Amino acid sequence: MSPSKQDPPVAASNGVCSMRAYCWGLLFWMPIQALLTSFIFTSGRSPVLGSESPSSTEIPRAKTPTPTRGPSPVPEAEEGESGLIKKLEANAQAKIAERWAFLSSSVAYEAANYKKLSLASHVAVSLLVEPHYPCLWTLDKYPSARQRHEGGKWTCGLPEMASRAPGGPEECVVYSVGSDGNDEFEKRVRSLTQQACQIHIFDPTVSGRGLERMKGWGSSFHTVGLGTVDGVVSLRTGGRRDGMSFPVQTLATTMAKLHHSYIDVLKIDCEGCEWDLFTTLPWETLRIGQLLIEIHDQQGAKKLPQLLEVFDRLHKAGFYIFSAEPVNSVAVGQYEISLLHRDWQPMAPPPVKHAL
Repeated sequence: MSPSKQDPPVAASNGVCSMRAYCWGLLFWMPIQALLTSFIFTSGRSPVLGSESPSSTEIPRAKTPTPTRGPSPVPEAEEGESGLIKKLEANAQAKIAERWAFLSSSVAYEAANYKKLSLASHVAVSLLVEPHYPCLWTLDKYPSARQRHEGGKWTCGLPEMASRAPGGPEECVVYSVGSDGNDEFEKRVRSLTQQACQIHIFDPTVSGRGLERMKGWGSSFHTVGLGTVDGVVSLRTGGRRDGMSFPVQTLATTMAKLHHSYIDVLKIDCEGCEWDLFTTLPWETLRIGQLLIEIHDQQGAKKLPQLLEVFDRLHKAGFYIFSAEPVNSVAVGQYEISLLHRDWQPMAPPPVKHAL
């Protein structure tokens, strides 16, 4: 058997070729690497990524972009509670300002249509009473729609008000105007505040069993209504006594007689008298924490521009909507509105305000 021929030294030949290619690669790459290194250290930028090149001991960090639009950030000194309140109010004012923009639309027929709307239109309601301010404490509604289809009131911070000493200089005060002989709201307030608050009920129209029930509140029940004058006027009651005359007195007279300088919660359900109160009460100076108001305009008499002006009086005085719901499914133009004053906190009386 003849001896086999030896295979050519392929491995050695390939090694020589690989070494030769590596050497040529170094000769080609070294000057390019030098140029790149010089560029990086002189400019501080990576020619490939377009970002800053970190040093060997630094951890790369994402660069914070500089804001080019939008509101300025809250200064560091204003961070915390005061800064939060200012931001919430600024957001509410932005929403309120946008409501007026619909009435000055660049499309003429759109602006004209909006100006004709009333509370009978869901479009107007969505613009007018959309909540734009949060309750930062306990939010409560009683009764729930699961229990009764109408009459429930949303309140803010009632359990927190229980921390104020009954009978003390900072005792919480609640006024309930209009009851129709039903004291569910007042009992709920008394329960959530652990009987820490003075609760006063005003309704001259109650009769029969409702009157007997309200008399159980003793001196806290007053057979007088809330009006723009002190005297006897015709009132809407929504029942058999609608249009009859009843005694009323102004809020200033009422507070003076009861020796109150502030009201934490003012609930008003007076079947339409709220519109006169909206336009006549000095909201800028009244010390009121929150307003719970049932508004009525079943006939659609008040158009959107007028409605916006009415609510603007409240907004300029520092009251912002935190809840809005329909009274029921068929009561056109009737809504339960809850407003909170920007400076009120449940642990203390409403602060003293000064006329603008």
